[in-house]
Order: sequence, then C-alpha cells, then structure tokens
Amino acid sequence: MFSVQRILVPVDFSVTSRAAISLGIQLAHRYEAKLYFLHTERELEGDLKDKIVSSPRQHVIEGEIADNERVLKEYVEVEYERAQEGGKPVNKMPAEYLILGGNWLGAALQLIKDEEIDLVISATHGPQGVKGFFMGTDTEKLLKNADCSVFVVKPQGYPYLRD
Repeated sequence: MFSVQRILVPVDFSVTSRAAISLGIQLAHRYEAKLYFLHTERELEGDLKDKIVSSPRQHVIEGEIADNERVLKEYVEVEYERAQEGGKPVNKMPAEYLILGGNWLGAALQLIKDEEIDLVISATHGPQGVKGFFMGTDTEKLLKNADCSVFVVKPQGYPYLRD
C-alpha cells in the first residue's frame, strides 16, 4: 500500500507552483503527512556564505529571508482557503517553510535525503529556450535523481480540488 509521511513542495511563486501547493495540502491531509515547502533564491547563496563570515548586510539578508517566508506562508494559506471555499476543507498539517540560497534542484535533492522525503510535488514550466530543450528542465533532472516518488504538475489544465 502506498504510504506518505513527508511531502516536499518546491515553490517558485508561479501559478503552477500554487497548483503544486494545493495538491500537496490535499495529499498531506489524506495521508496525515508533514509538509515541507521550499523556496530558493539564487542570489541569496552568495549572501548567505558571506553572512557566515560576517556580513555588513546581515540585516538585509535576514529581511529578504523573512519576506520570502511570509510570502510563502501566504501562498499556502490561500490554498487552504480555496479548499474551504471549494467545499473540500482540509486539516492544516504540520509544515516547515524553508528559504534557502542557491539552486532549487540541489536544495530539493539534499532535503530528500536529509528529511527522508517520501514524495515531491513539483511544478514544471516545460523547457525554457534552446538550452532547456536539449539539456532538459530541472524538474526532469529531479525525476532522474530523486530517491523518492515525484509528482509533476503541468502549467495548464490542472484542476484544483478535484476528487
């Protein structure tokens, strides 16, 4: 029998990642699983490394992280409200909100190992440009390298709150 205890949802604040959040919430409710919401900022990677040494911009970095966490929590709360309004209320499950610097793929793969994630629900935007067409998307790389199941949410046509 399929069982899920920990679900990771990478979020880039796109409409498609909102669909991934919605699905993550629904599955967490169904399986009584813990949710991990991950947002990465490539620019923060260098700032965070500098902060370890002692950054004069420490308050700016902490502000950026706090702002991203606030927005991430707002996105999640909107999806809980949508479920309620759609007649399919779900219980709020335990969740961690992670704001990290760097590439989301590397962060996600590390979290899968560290937290023993059972399922990743990832939005995809499809190949972006010629490089994406030939090299593949980060979501495709996640599918190939993840040690757990991955559910990919497409950009269009995904029905919210469907039975």
